[in-house]
Amino acid sequence: RRSLLFPERVNSRLVVLAPGKKRPRNAPKLRNVLYPTPIGRSGALAWVEYTPDGHYTIVAEDSLRQRTAWPMPGFSEVHGLAWDNATERLYTLVTDNSGMWIGRIEPGEGLQAVTRGAYITLSDLRAADGKLYYGSIASGRDEAHCFDLGEGREYRLSTSTYGSFAPAPADSGAVWTTTYDRKGYRITRQETSNRFRSPRRNCPSIWSIRPAAAGTWSISTR
Repeated sequence: RRSLLFPERVNSRLVVLAPGKKRPRNAPKLRNVLYPTPIGRSGALAWVEYTPDGHYTIVAEDSLRQRTAWPMPGFSEVHGLAWDNATERLYTLVTDNSGMWIGRIEPGEGLQAVTRGAYITLSDLRAADGKLYYGSIASGRDEAHCFDLGEGREYRLSTSTYGSFAPAPADSGAVWTTTYDRKGYRITRQETSNRFRSPRRNCPSIWSIRPAAAGTWSISTR
């Protein structure tokens, strides 16, 4: 939300909107907050705080309002936060001098690297059932990717004509993504296809794309 005093200054606040309510409310005493992330069903919440000079901190608050903070090293920037129910860990997208990479928060230890830094763009981090879902331009265009935490391998979920992004886990291992073509933006549901499951360093496609509704789609799979 833009500052009322300085139009060019933007402050990020934690805003809560309950189902059935028409108006959101600001969470008290929380400013400069990004990526609010529920931690399971315990009532705990995690988020990212930042300072004007460029320092980021990941914060978790339990159901008793007790907080734990993990400052990011140096001027590392945080670009996403997600909770995985299988490993019971927080995961984050980090940018530093090595590029962008995926990190994990270990209790008592802090930030640990999951992937190596690379000069690519990662975005829209989600997590569920031992897998991380995110957008990546590793293939040269926006595509949905998955990192299997059990296998320690990354997979490309989509091979689109123009691009796909913001993957979100659905039921039975399926994934929802946003895909765009000449007609605009569309929602797609991707089902698991074992015949594509061949892990390589170049992140092969392992999902077949199926439209959420009837229509013409400019999407191809390999």
